[in-house]
Amino acid sequence: MQSRFITALLGSGFLLCAFFGGCRPADPLDWKIDAETPEAYNDWVEKEVALMPRPLADEFNQAATQLMALTPRIHPITSSADMLSKHDPFCQQVNRRTVRAVIIDSYQSANQALFSKVSLEQGNALATLKRSNELSADDPAQPRFEVAIRNQRKLIDFYNEQIRKNEARIAALKGQPAPPAPAATP
Repeated sequence: MQSRFITALLGSGFLLCAFFGGCRPADPLDWKIDAETPEAYNDWVEKEVALMPRPLADEFNQAATQLMALTPRIHPITSSADMLSKHDPFCQQVNRRTVRAVIIDSYQSANQALFSKVSLEQGNALATLKRSNELSADDPAQPRFEVAIRNQRKLIDFYNEQIRKNEARIAALKGQPAPPAPAATP
């Protein structure tokens, strides 16, 4: 009789815990973000981020800051306070998502920007190379072009290394093996 009572008590305690959301995954990467409104998000950050391991808290804060900067904002002068509160684009983007998903989104957004930079620098390097090829070998400007091309290649390699690190972190967050490292720019 007593064991039935204890079993029923434990079972109802588990159901109450699951129903009211008091139970959450042990891994902070799997915690869901409450961002129904900016105030709810700020409350969630204040309470939950403080409970995360420091490196993860820093990574999440950096990811959230980056996504906030990339998210279009509602204009406060032409929008009502209610609209600002309930329809904040950043909050809509992160609400009910996991910490892991937000961090992955941040790395993917960073990679998109880095891909654009690589493309731009490759175009610049080709233009510099073309101008360099139009000069004679003894032209006094030739060494400047060689230095410029070398610097552009270093910058492209730096951006590609950042992309590789971001891809490795995304793979780790997804529980996948890291992608192979790309070849360096010749």
